[in-house]
Amino acid sequence: MDKYEALFNHSKYVFDEEIARFSRVEDKAARFITVITSLLAVYALTGRQIFGDLVPISSCVDSLLVVLASSVLLGLLSSWFFAFRALHIQGIKKAPLNDKILSFYN
Repeated sequence: MDKYEALFNHSKYVFDEEIARFSRVEDKAARFITVITSLLAVYALTGRQIFGDLVPISSCVDSLLVVLASSVLLGLLSSWFFAFRALHIQGIKKAPLNDKILSFYN
């Protein structure tokens, strides 16, 4: 009976670890989406003024700033997209209870 109890405890431990790992990843992705969304809002407020001042490009520095601002926007959008994909709810895999695990406890 002890070996079955050990098998149950092992299976329960593996499953609990998988659920904890899943929730940690989900929490980190949710926090990251919040931060990126806040940064995008700040960028939208300040970017309009920056682009308004730089749109008639008159020097090499202005063109460099436009390229830099566009790169920052692209980076923020791609970060938000990948964080949102990490937040996508997926199924939790269960611990394998195959013949090797059963024979180990037998």
